[in-house]
Amino acid sequence: MSDWSCRACSAKATRPYRYPPGPDAYCGSCGQSLTTQERGVETLRGLLAYLERNGLSLPEAHDAPPSPPGTPSAPFLTVEEVASLLRTTPKGVYARAARGQLPGAVHVGRALRFRRSELLSFLSEGRAPSSRR
Repeated sequence: MSDWSCRACSAKATRPYRYPPGPDAYCGSCGQSLTTQERGVETLRGLLAYLERNGLSLPEAHDAPPSPPGTPSAPFLTVEEVASLLRTTPKGVYARAARGQLPGAVHVGRALRFRRSELLSFLSEGRAPSSRR
């Protein structure tokens, strides 16, 4: 058995809890295995140690400019996001897209997406939708 103790045994012994020494540790007192959270922490700890040993590092976080409140920042919008912007239902968005009344509509596989930049510029300019017919 190991000298590591689970949260419950650490609390009973009035010792501060510490994370286990590895992903396959068992409590030295009660024999309980790691929780999912503890196992995930140990996996990440092992990954970081591997990267450090091999002179590698995680990519830096991308500092994108903040988007206006309530505006998604992805390059494409889903039908649900467009429906929220237009204050309509997803069914209404599909109908307007089928009539060619919304710009930037793209099919990604079977899913319909909208180019964020085109749709937001369309909405901010207040342009009237054009018909395909």
